[in-house]
Amino acid sequence: MKQAYGRHRNVHSAFLDYLKAFDSTAHSWLVEVFYIYKIHPVLVEFLKTTMTHWPTSLQVNMNNNSIKTDEIPIRCGIFQGDSLSPLWFCLAMNPSSSMLNRIGYGFRIKTDSH
Repeated sequence: MKQAYGRHRNVHSAFLDYLKAFDSTAHSWLVEVFYIYKIHPVLVEFLKTTMTHWPTSLQVNMNNNSIKTDEIPIRCGIFQGDSLSPLWFCLAMNPSSSMLNRIGYGFRIKTDSH
């Protein structure tokens, strides 16, 4: 902070909260990222099809009765524990990281070198 003050520079910071990161990654954004990184169209179609087959349903059991909902499509989130999930999450975050690096804003902190 002293360096910034001495150079009459404003310093701002931002924090990216990755809480529930795997749960909040939109499938539509993943598909967009596949196109950004020029993933082969056949693989993109396969992954899009795979994501459309991630429905769930809810079942409530009470007093010998069972009620089950219709299928609920999942449009957001990556399966935790799936071998592709870490790669998909990194791909989803990489455009933001690249953009922040590319815009060139920042403040280098100099250290005392002896």
